[in-house]
Amino acid sequence: MKKTGIFLGFYPGDQLTIHGIGRLLAFIIKGSESSNIAVFYPKWLEKEIEDLMKEHAIDCHSLEMISTKHIPMGVKLRDFVKKRRSPKKRSLTLLKLENNFKKLFKIILTNYLSTPFGAQLILKTLFLFMVCMVATPLILLPTIVYFIIRVFKLTTKKTISLGKSFAFKSPIRILKKAIVGAQGRIYQNVLDNELIRLTTLINGRKDITSCYIPSMAWPQIQYIKCRKILAAPDIVFYDFPTQFSGVGDIHRRLRESISSSDKIITYSEYVKEQHLIKKSGVDPDKIIVIKHANVDMSEHLKVPKSTEKFITIREHAKQIISNHVNVNHGPSHIFYNADLEDFDCLIYSSQNRPHKNIFNLIQAVKIANREYQRNFKLIITADIYQDAFIADYIRSNNMENEIIVMHDIPSNLLAAFNCLASLAVNPTLFEGGFPFTFSEAYSVGTPSIMSDIPVVRSEIEDNLLKKMMLFNPFSPQAIAQKIIWGLENKDQLYYSQKQLYNKFNNRDWNKVSKQYSDVFKETVR
Repeated sequence: MKKTGIFLGFYPGDQLTIHGIGRLLAFIIKGSESSNIAVFYPKWLEKEIEDLMKEHAIDCHSLEMISTKHIPMGVKLRDFVKKRRSPKKRSLTLLKLENNFKKLFKIILTNYLSTPFGAQLILKTLFLFMVCMVATPLILLPTIVYFIIRVFKLTTKKTISLGKSFAFKSPIRILKKAIVGAQGRIYQNVLDNELIRLTTLINGRKDITSCYIPSMAWPQIQYIKCRKILAAPDIVFYDFPTQFSGVGDIHRRLRESISSSDKIITYSEYVKEQHLIKKSGVDPDKIIVIKHANVDMSEHLKVPKSTEKFITIREHAKQIISNHVNVNHGPSHIFYNADLEDFDCLIYSSQNRPHKNIFNLIQAVKIANREYQRNFKLIITADIYQDAFIADYIRSNNMENEIIVMHDIPSNLLAAFNCLASLAVNPTLFEGGFPFTFSEAYSVGTPSIMSDIPVVRSEIEDNLLKKMMLFNPFSPQAIAQKIIWGLENKDQLYYSQKQLYNKFNNRDWNKVSKQYSDVFKETVR
C-alpha cells in the first residue's frame, strides 16, 4: 500500500499544542485516512506529538509513528544546562503558606489592637512577648546565615567582576562571545544531523511515495528521494525586513527548502503572488492555495448529556478557568475566585513575534484605560515577559493587573477564555491566511476586531463590515478607539459577522483534508 510520509523536524521544546501549525497538522491528520499516513519525527519530539494527538482526540495507534532511535547527547546536555539556569518558580504550597501566615498575623494584630486597656491587655502583651522571645532565635539564626551567604556571593562576584575589568575586559568579552556563537552553531549542527538521519528512515521505505513537510525551516528535506510537498505559510520578513534581525541564515534555509520541493501549499493568494512568485521566483504551476476552515472551539466546552440541563457552556467555561487559576496561580491572581463576566476582557491568542504587534495592543489598552477611563483586561497567550522591553513597560505603567498572561494553555482553557471574553482582538501586521482567532472566538459567541491587512481585507466582501471590524494596526490610538466601539456594540458586531463566519464554515476540515490528500496523490510518481 502506498503511503504519504509526514516529516516533522520541530526543535526540542517546541510545544505543538500551542502553535497554529500544530493545530493545522492535527486537523489534516484527523481528516485523512490514517492507514495511508506515516509520521516521521526525531526522538525528542515524542512527548510533544503524543500531547498534540491526545488534545485533538487522535488515536496514535491508528497511525504509523516512526522516530529516530535516540536523543543526541548534545540535545540532552543543552536541556540539562537550560534547566540548571532557569529561575526556579516558587511553589504554590509555599505561596499559600505565606498568605496564611500574613492572614494569621493580621488577625493577631487586629485582635491585640482592639483590646481595651486593663488586665486583659496586660496578659495579652505578656503572652505575645513570651511568644516573640521563643520565636526570635528560630527566625534570627536562619536569617543571619542567609545574609552571610548573600554577602559572600556578592563580594565574590564583585571581586571577579573587578578583576575582569582591570586588564582582561576586552579579551574575556571577545572569548565569551566567540564561545556562545560556537555553541549555537554546534547545537544547530547537532539538530541538522539528526534531521538528516530522519530523511534516511523515509528513504528506506519503498511504500512512502510522497512526503508532506509542514515548515520551510528544514532544508534537510533535499535528501528525501520521494516527491516532496512543502507548506509555505509565509515569508514574513519580506514585508517587515527591519523587524527581523539576522535572517540571512534563515532565508538561506527557506530558499533551499523551496527549491528542493516538488509542490508548495500556501494559504492565501497574497503569499502565492507576493512572497513565492514575485520575490522567490517560484513557478506558479508549482503552487497550490488551500485556505483554512473555521476552528470550532465549542467542541472543547461540550458538557455530558446528563448535565446539559443543569450547566450551560458559559458555566462550564467558568469552571475550567476557575480550576486552572486555583491550581496553577493561587489567591494572588486577579482571576482567583472571580467571575470573568464581571470584567471587560479582551483576548489575543498569539505567539510573541515581532509582526504580531503585541506592544501596540498593550499601548492601546493603556490609552483606553487611562485616557478614556475604562477598565479593560487583556488576556494574552504569548509569553511576553520574555521580552524585557515589554515587561519593563508593563511594570513601569503598573499594568500587571490589566495585562493577564496565560501562556502555554490547553485548548479547553483557550476555548473557555474565548467564550467569556467580551471581545477578541488581533492587531497582527501580517498573516499568511485569514487568522484563526476570528473563528476561535466566534464559535463560542465572541465577536472580533482585526487589523486592516491584505489577507483579511480580501476575505471580507461587505464594506460596512470592514469599517466595523477593521482598524489601523500601526496606531495604538486607533486600536483603542476600535476596542471601545467594539465593546459598546458587541451584539451588533457579532450579528454582522455571522455571514463571514458562515462563509468559512462552508469549508470544514474534512474538505480541507481532502484537498491535501488530493495533492499528495497527484504528486505520486
